[in-house]
Amino acid sequence: MRNPNKKISGFTLIEMSIVLVVIGLIIGGVLSGRALIDTARKQAFLAQIEGYRVAVPAFEMKYDALPGDMTNATSYWSGTVDGDGDLKIGRSTPLTVFYRREKLLAWQHLALAEMVFDAPEGVISGNSVYVGRNTPEIKGIKGYDPANSIIELVYASRKAMNRTSLETRHIMTSEDAWAIDKKLDDGANGSGNIRVYDDWGSNTCTTGNGNPGNATWLFGSGRKSCRLIFGI
Repeated sequence: MRNPNKKISGFTLIEMSIVLVVIGLIIGGVLSGRALIDTARKQAFLAQIEGYRVAVPAFEMKYDALPGDMTNATSYWSGTVDGDGDLKIGRSTPLTVFYRREKLLAWQHLALAEMVFDAPEGVISGNSVYVGRNTPEIKGIKGYDPANSIIELVYASRKAMNRTSLETRHIMTSEDAWAIDKKLDDGANGSGNIRVYDDWGSNTCTTGNGNPGNATWLFGSGRKSCRLIFGI
């Protein structure tokens, strides 16, 4: 039988306040930790891009040719293939086998020149892309699927870039792409040294599907549908 004179202990308002403060601190710490990790991943990706942007001009200065496109690579190194010498990595006219091959050879030539070591194997079985073997895997950031987590070195014509560039596939949301563009360039997806587009026609990154000129940023989908081009 319950004793009516027994005091029932419970939390005081002060104790409840302390508990709520502790819970808030824990949640805040978790969210802050995630933000720090996300920032570190983006920084790793941008450091990788910057390393490549330095390596390509250094290669061109030393060998008087673009990696992947040079016509005398086999006179310097064994186990590789020459490019067609049209001054455009992976963009032959008309499109030939060099279209895909030079994009793979570019990384191998850089590796043979001891300037980049991320993807040294070059052409493998039918000019196919092998992540981490003949095409670098993006550091820190994962794309829409594993096959998208790569960086291609190519003559980029999308968004009227029309020069040697580093081009990603679908790797980040429009908010993240805009933040990078704004911080490092002009914040406009169709001008400057960084350009962004969505060629899926999904209306989740920008309008325009890679057409020249600035398109409207489309925020809010949370989908990693943005492709980025970094001019060299």
